[in-house]
Amino acid sequence: MAVTKRNLIKYGVYGFFYHYLTQGIVSTAIASESDIKLIDKIRSDKKLLKLKLGKILTEQELLSKTPSSSFDFFFVLPANSRQDKVLVFIYEGPDPIKKNLMTSSNISVWKPHDIELELTDFGATGDGKTDSSASVELALNSGIPIRESRPNNYLLTRTLTIKDGFLNFSGFGKGKTVFLLNHFLNGVIYSNPQFAKDKSTVSLCGFTLKRLNSSLYLGEAGPKGLYVGNADPLLIDDVEECYGLGYGIHVDFSNNVTVKNCYVHDHKGLIGGLSGTDGIHFYRSRNVTAEHNFVHDVGDDALSAGSFDKANKAQNITFNDNHIVSSKGGIKIYSYANDVFINRNVIVGSREGGVYLTDDKNSPENSYIENVTIKNNKFSFIGVSGQSNESGALRIRFWPKPNAFSKINNVVFENNTVVNCLLGVSTLAYDKSKRLSNLFIVGNDFSVNEKHVGKVKKYFIKVIQCDDKLVIERNKFQSAKNILPVAKDYQSDNLKWSSTAEMNFKANSVDNK
Repeated sequence: MAVTKRNLIKYGVYGFFYHYLTQGIVSTAIASESDIKLIDKIRSDKKLLKLKLGKILTEQELLSKTPSSSFDFFFVLPANSRQDKVLVFIYEGPDPIKKNLMTSSNISVWKPHDIELELTDFGATGDGKTDSSASVELALNSGIPIRESRPNNYLLTRTLTIKDGFLNFSGFGKGKTVFLLNHFLNGVIYSNPQFAKDKSTVSLCGFTLKRLNSSLYLGEAGPKGLYVGNADPLLIDDVEECYGLGYGIHVDFSNNVTVKNCYVHDHKGLIGGLSGTDGIHFYRSRNVTAEHNFVHDVGDDALSAGSFDKANKAQNITFNDNHIVSSKGGIKIYSYANDVFINRNVIVGSREGGVYLTDDKNSPENSYIENVTIKNNKFSFIGVSGQSNESGALRIRFWPKPNAFSKINNVVFENNTVVNCLLGVSTLAYDKSKRLSNLFIVGNDFSVNEKHVGKVKKYFIKVIQCDDKLVIERNKFQSAKNILPVAKDYQSDNLKWSSTAEMNFKANSVDNK
């Protein structure tokens, strides 16, 4: 936090002030003993602290302030409130020559400091019984980093609405900082579901979002747990969401997104829940990484990404090392989505598909999915308990929506292990205007063992239509009886697709043990 002579010369008084606000030079790594005393002093007068928090100043407002005592402070909004945090400016005396930091019109000197507060500093009560909705909402809207230092349960009786702007909240950990949602509305909503060109830095870590009495809810799926829109970058780490009524974690209109180490589970209806009870959903977002998340017992897709908005597609999506158990769908990619990498995930017991690629029923004309690589994943018991006869480890399905062209192009399914699934790879189309092209099924291991449960097809691969390239090579099949020749000129309900691809079926092996 030292101020060098070089910086003073370079930035000057006003430039230096702006530099602190927009570039974050103040170090947060190690707080000195004097810094800790300052923070303790600020926190000691709760009434004054709450008063200051209620009126966060702009830089121009600080310039006209006269300190009310030898120790005074103000919270100051940075020039770019979307990307930079609020700092506390502490009165340093009347001598501008001595410090040469921030000098107000009455020659009072103010020095910027980092500060982290806790929810209790904003008036929240952590007993799990007292409504803390207003206090928590005030804290998350302040622009000040919030870091919890001890376990607490916070009761929330309404939706928390957080405006666009810098947000950094770190709880004490899953199950230790717990927000109890005692209502049937959305939980925490950050930003509006409308595209904003200017996006904000958002970091949310280390807490649980838990619905109370979700079994009493009788409405349709819809109320979300956590919604974050218009963030860049966005980090959601070590967050638990449970007993949800709709989407657990919903990311929208965001860029440079990381969601990791999260635990989403036990949504309304469990695996039999309604559409819209997804676990973690990325909508109209790009440069997304979701890794090391655990999702189970959700009534729709555990992880999903896509868009119905051509101007804001789902792009550059990576799902690594996630674990999914007992869900309607495993990983779903839909509509306008491209450059997707799905790697080293474990998916068990999904009813309607392990990885599910679809134009979806709400897709507009000319929707597409392109460049999807699915590698090194483990699929088991996919589709064995559902109603669909087309569920597989990889399921490609076009919706029966007339007069709407759509395509799925360049899909690689490689080095995956598929055990005890209804189907290995399944494709389905209802209209010749919907086209699959360039499908590569390479180096996979397909098997069914004596311990399988539910229904299992007698074959592993069913492709009813493919254009350009269809490659099936270096796969291992359990027996020759399990290999279904790919349909050529598939006909159903008097419709004929006439695939243009010649199947390249080579170097596959059969284990007849």
